[in-house]
Order: sequence, then structure tokens, then C-alpha cells
Amino acid sequence: MPSLMDIGKSAINAQRQALNVTGQNIANVNTEGYRRRDADLKEVSGSQGDLASKSAQIGLGVTLGEVRRAFNSFLAQSHNSAESKFQTASNFVESLERLEDIILPTEGDLASQLTNFFRKLSDISANPGDLAPRAAAIETGSSLSNAFNMTSQLLLQLREQLCLAVDEEVSSLNRLTESLALVNSKLRASNIGSAPPLALLDERDRLISAISQKALVAVEYGSRFEANLTLGRYSKGPKLISGDKSVPISASHDEVSGTSFQLGNGLVFKGFDDGSIKGFSDSLQQVASAVKRLDTLAIRFVEEINALHTRGIDYDGEPGKELFTAKRFEVVEPDSNSKDLDITLLQVPGKIDSFEDMSFNYRAATDEWIATSKEGNIAGTGRQEIDLGGMIVKVSGRAKAGDAFKVSRVTGEAGRIEFLLLDGREIAAASNFVITPASTNTGSAKLESRPITATNPNLDNILEITTNSISPVSFTEFRSGGAVGYVPADVKSLELASFGQSPIIEYTFSSDDGLGKFSVEFDGTIHTFPSAATKEVLIPPTGIGEPSFNLSSEEIARNLNMGAIKSEAGASFKELGLHAAAFEGGLKFTGRKPFTSGELTTRIGTSSTAAVFNSSESSSFRVFTREGRQIAGQPMSISEASALLNEENGFAKDASYRADYLNSIGGQGYRGSEINNLTPGGYFSAVSV
Repeated sequence: MPSLMDIGKSAINAQRQALNVTGQNIANVNTEGYRRRDADLKEVSGSQGDLASKSAQIGLGVTLGEVRRAFNSFLAQSHNSAESKFQTASNFVESLERLEDIILPTEGDLASQLTNFFRKLSDISANPGDLAPRAAAIETGSSLSNAFNMTSQLLLQLREQLCLAVDEEVSSLNRLTESLALVNSKLRASNIGSAPPLALLDERDRLISAISQKALVAVEYGSRFEANLTLGRYSKGPKLISGDKSVPISASHDEVSGTSFQLGNGLVFKGFDDGSIKGFSDSLQQVASAVKRLDTLAIRFVEEINALHTRGIDYDGEPGKELFTAKRFEVVEPDSNSKDLDITLLQVPGKIDSFEDMSFNYRAATDEWIATSKEGNIAGTGRQEIDLGGMIVKVSGRAKAGDAFKVSRVTGEAGRIEFLLLDGREIAAASNFVITPASTNTGSAKLESRPITATNPNLDNILEITTNSISPVSFTEFRSGGAVGYVPADVKSLELASFGQSPIIEYTFSSDDGLGKFSVEFDGTIHTFPSAATKEVLIPPTGIGEPSFNLSSEEIARNLNMGAIKSEAGASFKELGLHAAAFEGGLKFTGRKPFTSGELTTRIGTSSTAAVFNSSESSSFRVFTREGRQIAGQPMSISEASALLNEENGFAKDASYRADYLNSIGGQGYRGSEINNLTPGGYFSAVSV
């Protein structure tokens, strides 16, 4: 039987241990993640038996029982959910305040610069002959473009900072989930058959709370007190932590699709339910939207003010030029294109701003590229150069059927906008025409007028379908008569000639295969090239280890005409009365006598027969304006003019035939131009100045 002293001693020890728990709570009141402990006291009962059952009821005193940890899973989840919402709102509001600081009106901002610019233009309109407001408008135009640039730069910097903030928050989340997975593994290993260490449970809950600040998660507790986390509000969501395994999250940013996230190597999703990551990613979306709207404003401003300004007349009576430029385009090629294609863009500032995205497709049947707008309309055609007015697309290299590319707009117009004028005299403050009603008008009729924008006719550009050479060998052959092409408006001078065709023989081969030897037969004799002495000119030797190469058709033609390559009989082209010319895909020879046949063998051993063409007389041609005025060539009959002058052939709708400009009137040709009409026989020879 225990004594009264033993029972009292147990009570003192139990209370001392309970006070230790209280002291622990007080000492860790500011420790992050620590949860309050409660001490339970329990009786120390005596053992009971049949012989001493009465004495066993007395007991042995009191002892410290279980030390419980103050934790409620429902309250913890509610707290974490509220913390996620708070972090979402806090980061979102903070980011929007930074956006407001950039956009809201201040002195010298974009809105005030726009107002100031239009005020200066109004001053010029009120007094177009005064140069002072014109000079001031030049300065405000530059200041306006700088305001666009600065606003765009600040928005892009904010977007970049928010992207970095999202990346940092995602990295921090991954570190926290890795730490929680490690705590889970320790919990699984430490509580087999006993209560887990309370410090580990504190660390578990601290990490869950920190994770909830980054992203809203649902928590489930396992049999060994480990925490399993899923993304979102519900436990059926994607697994973020399962036992001692965590799945990392990655973030990616794109100007078009925005910010997206990926869970491990699997699920791709656009955002979180709550948390600091959601706050930053939502504000990033708002900033990206502001950047796009600013670019849209810059595009619309430039297009509309340029269109208006080019309709006017400047101080010196010249047509108005484009005021601003902002757009840029780039070439986007598919991987399936020919590898040797080289595509370059020449863009004219100001004029390029009226363009939209276009598609270019190669048509093998006609050996030309076709530019098509978004609406499916043909914007232009050409072989190696497509001139679209404000953009020239140059394509070099051999194309094949199915080749295509796109010319796409490069974003960031607000950051690139630039004021183009340097002289205030270039500001167009006058109109091309003024409509003034007569003072005697009494009716209520209204007159509306608008300028007609001239478009190119649905014909080929004459500069693109002909060779830049007045040569009877390097010519363009048209298989049928009729409307052939149009002369571009910016051409200063043009010389056209029609030749009678001499006998021609044509050899076709590729530069990759190379030309090994060839023969040509005329006047009953076969001439074979090259001779043994000139073979190395046609087939250049290479050193050991050096790659072989083939001469281009242009180089072969030049060597033949120079006499560097001779026949096996030692005769040069000049001695045989022949002349060589290159074209894309081979060579053609012309001579004084008709050709009978010809053959060639490439360097890889393939053989082919040359094509022979007989001689023909030259054809005539005529030159017209789109209104029907003939300015060169032999006059037409009424029936010929009626059949030719229609919109399908590129003429204006109301075109009527006139031939009075075929002869100079008072020393003046059409619109003061100088036109020479010459033929070998001479239907007339006139010079108009």
C-alpha cells in the first residue's frame, strides 16, 4: 500500500511536468508553425486481485498522461484557404497599382502628347502659310512617338517583372513541396507503434500553410499523419504530393497564348484557383492585354493619320507623305520548303503600315510566286521579286511545287512608332480639291466626294516578265497576242524592243548536275564541245580533298562567247557564228544558219536532246494609258480598239480610244513625256519633249 508521501510526491511530479508543457508553450509563442500543447493528468491505479481487491481501489497517485497538440484539420484547411485568397488579392492589387501608375494621365504622358499634337496641327490648319507652327508640330510629332515608345517600354518592363515573379513563386512552391515530401517520409518512419514527434507535425502544418500562400491545395492526412496534397479546392484534383513523392510545376510564357503551367511531364493548365501565383499570373494577363491594346492604338493611329495626310498638299504643293511608321513584318517559312530558298524583305517606312499579313505560294506551272491577302485576294505576283508598293519580297534559289511562306506582322508597334518628317514644310495642311456650293443654290441636295485609289490592273508587271536586256538572245517570248502587262507608275524611263527570232537551240540542265559536254549540228556538221585543251575551263579541276563544283550557266555562256571553250576541232563560238546566252535552267545558242540537232551530257552522266526553234519575223506592239490613249505603236482600227479596251485587259471602265498622242503636238508628247517610235522600215520616227 502506498503511503501518503508517495501519493503526494507523484502529484508534485505530475504538476511539474504539466508546468514544463506550459513553459514550452510560452517559450514558443512566436515560433513559426508551433502549435500549443495541452498536458493530460491521469490516475495511477493500483493492480486489482481477488485477495486484495479492497486495498487495490486506493490507487497509487497521479502521473502525466498524453501531451496533446492543439490541431483541428477543418480549421487549418479554412485558414489555408483564406490565406490563399488573401495572397491572390494582395498580389493582384499591388500589380494593378503599378499598371495604373503607367497608364493614368500625368503631365507629359501619352494622352497629353496626343492632345498637344492635334492642337499643333490645328494651329497649322488655321494659318498654313506660317512656318512657326509647322516647326512646332515637328517637335510635338517626335515627342508623341517618344511617348508611345516610353509607355510601351514601361509596360514591357512590368510584364517582364511579373513573369519573373511568377517564375520565382513557382520555384518557391516546388521547394516547399519537396520539403513537405521529406517530412512525410520522416513521419512514416518515426510513428510506427507510437505517437509521432510533435515537432514533425508542426513542421508539416507550417509547410502546408506556406504552400497555401502560393497555391490553393486540398489536404488529406494518411494513417501515419503524412499529408497528401492535390491542386485546387477538391481532393479529386491533380496530385501535387503523394506520400514522400512530390511533382514539380513549371511555368512558360508566350506573347500569344500567355502564361501556362505544367505539372511534371503531364497536365498543362492555364492557372491556379487561388494563391500568390494566381495573383501574379492574373495581373500579368492584364498587363499583356494592355500591351496589345497599346499596339492596336498605335496601328490605328498611324494608319488613319497617314491615310488622311497623304490626301493633302504640303507647303510646296507636293502630295503629303506618311507622318508615322510602326509596323514591321517577318518571313515565316515551313520546314517543308526547299532548303536553298533565300527570302528577304525590303520595307518602306510609312507605306508598310497599310499592309496586313500575307501568304505566298509558288505556282510551278507559271514559275511565279503569288501573294494572297487574308481575304484571299491576290496582292501581287512575281518570279524572283514581288513589288507590293510598300514592300518588296525577293526570293532567290530554286523553288519547287508546294513551296510557300508567310509574311507576318511583328508585334510591338507602340515601341517602334517613329515620326518620319524632318521639315515642317512637308506637313500637308491643304486639300487636293475644295468643293464650294454656288450661292445661287436653292435645293436640298447633298454632294459627297471621295478620292479614287488607283490599283494595279490584273496583268503582270512588264518589268518582271521581261529581261533587263535589249538582246536578240536574252528575250522573253510571248506565245499569243493581246494585253501582255502594265508599266508601273514609278518607272522614269522604259525601252522596249521586238526582235525577229534567229534560229535557236536550247539545252536544259541543272546547276547541281553540271554540264560535262555538248554537241550542236548545223549545215551538215556536228561540233562537239569542249576540246581536250579547254576541258578544264568547263570542268574545273580540284585538289585532293577539295569538293568539286559546277560552273553556272552564266559562267559557261561567258566563256563560250569569249572563246575560252572551243570545239574538238579547235573552233570558237565566234568563228562558228554562234552566240550563247544563259537562262534559269540551261543555255540557249543562236546562229546565222538553222540548227539540225544537239545533245548534252551532264557531269553525272545523264544525256538529253536539245530543243530546236526555227527563225521567225518580229512582232509589233503598242503602248496605252489606262484611259485608252495610245502613246506608242501603229494606230488601231475602231474594231480592234473595241475588242481591246476593256477592264479585263487592264483598262479603266470608261476608257475610250484616242490616237492623237502618237504624234507630238506643239513639241509636247503625252503629259510632257519624250517618246521615240522606231521601226527598221519606219512607219514614223518622232521625238516628243
